[in-house]
Amino acid sequence: MGKNKSCDASTRQIIVNLHMDHKWAYRRIAGHLNCSVKKVFNAIDHYKTHGTVENVLRKARPRKSSPREDTLIIRVAKKDPSKGSNQIKNEVFSPDDPRNISSRLIGRRLVEAKLFGRISRKVPLLTKEHRKKRLLFAKKYVNWTVQEWKKVLFSDETKINMVNSDGKRYVTRPVNSAFNYKYTRSIVKHDGGNIKVWGLGVFFRMWSWTRSEN
Repeated sequence: MGKNKSCDASTRQIIVNLHMDHKWAYRRIAGHLNCSVKKVFNAIDHYKTHGTVENVLRKARPRKSSPREDTLIIRVAKKDPSKGSNQIKNEVFSPDDPRNISSRLIGRRLVEAKLFGRISRKVPLLTKEHRKKRLLFAKKYVNWTVQEWKKVLFSDETKINMVNSDGKRYVTRPVNSAFNYKYTRSIVKHDGGNIKVWGLGVFFRMWSWTRSEN
């Protein structure tokens, strides 16, 4: 057995037999099996502690948080997805809690509940009336064919900020819910501080399409 290899159950049994039955010293056993004295000591100590040479499963470390506290953590995160781990910790646990609860524990509990920290998607600020009109629009054109949609020109713009970026804001949300209104970040478009660019190719396509129709 190599110096760096851990003892398996069969080797551990040999060590115990040589020590218990034949009264061999630790160093003699280590030299005989070509292993370290520490491995011999650990094998014998394992047998004395557990009463067996087989591997014993370790008991899981007890959780710091109770089931009730875990439920509160998830409830706070779902109520306000923009709250971070530190904010949730301060709301659920007392600053004088002797268990020394960390924000990493909060993160683990959220992952267990399949709530992950993600950057919130930016969407236009929509009122109830806006949403109603969008739904009516979708229902009106839901049965359009591909040929009909080919006659529609879609365009977009790019905004370049002059000073700072819009920044990123994290939310805690389940998977496949990026555009759920609850987990998005509402924005209002305004002038100043940025440049909006609309690609020339879009104008050219619009001009060509208009001429072909005429």
